[in-house]
Amino acid sequence: MLEYKKIILKKEFPFLLEVSKIIEKIFFQDILVDNVDRVSVKKADENLLLRKGSISIGQFSYIFDCANYSQCEIFFAVTNGVVVDLPAEGHLEEEHTKETLKADTIGEELLKLSINPDFLVIVKWNKDDDGACFHKSDYLDDSSEMMIYKMKDFDIKGFHKENFLKAARELAAEL
Repeated sequence: MLEYKKIILKKEFPFLLEVSKIIEKIFFQDILVDNVDRVSVKKADENLLLRKGSISIGQFSYIFDCANYSQCEIFFAVTNGVVVDLPAEGHLEEEHTKETLKADTIGEELLKLSINPDFLVIVKWNKDDDGACFHKSDYLDDSSEMMIYKMKDFDIKGFHKENFLKAARELAAEL
């Protein structure tokens, strides 16, 4: 049945091939091919747009192919088949450098980019190897998943309008 599901997903959501290629560059594993049973389709709601993407990569070494991944989520917005990866919050540690990443909520990121997406895709993984080296096939573990959120019935303009009104009330209260 997994092969049937893979074919249906690729036909229904052709943009998944691009998302999958991006993920494969990061983890050397194609989640759509290797973990198609962990792909789900859902309807978007307000809670989705209030979340932030997150990433935590520590103790990464290109020389020894070692890393420590922990509860990371990457969000992609898809409009007319065009895939845009959205900023994530968290930290990266590579060799001798540390970088802190900042991001707004997904709703705010979409507003800043003027994107009214047809779909939001979340690729989520959980990996914690305490800096140990591992093989390519170990990058995505049993908790890895891809969620496709349909935005068709979600009123994103209403969402933005409601949040503008809320922000205006907060500003008025401060003045």
